[in-house]
Amino acid sequence: MSKNRSLGEVEYAGKVLGMTTFKEHQRIQDLIKKGQLMPASDLAKAKEAEAKRAEEFTRSVEDEQSHRKSHRVPESVKSENMPAHYTREPFID
Repeated sequence: MSKNRSLGEVEYAGKVLGMTTFKEHQRIQDLIKKGQLMPASDLAKAKEAEAKRAEEFTRSVEDEQSHRKSHRVPESVKSENMPAHYTREPFID
């Protein structure tokens, strides 16, 4: 606005985005307390935590698969210490 313009020449351009009234602010806070609304910062933290959890799970699966491939039964535990394989006989009256 130039200095020689009067207030009567000001035109309405619309609502300023990002501004909330007190009632809107209270409504938003109530929704957050009820758990129906999540702030963007909390949403980003939750997304990071979920990605980290998924990555840890993937690593644990790969570790388990690697362990199963490389794990060997010691000689002392093999057949001489293991009981013979028994089969169950059918019960006859």
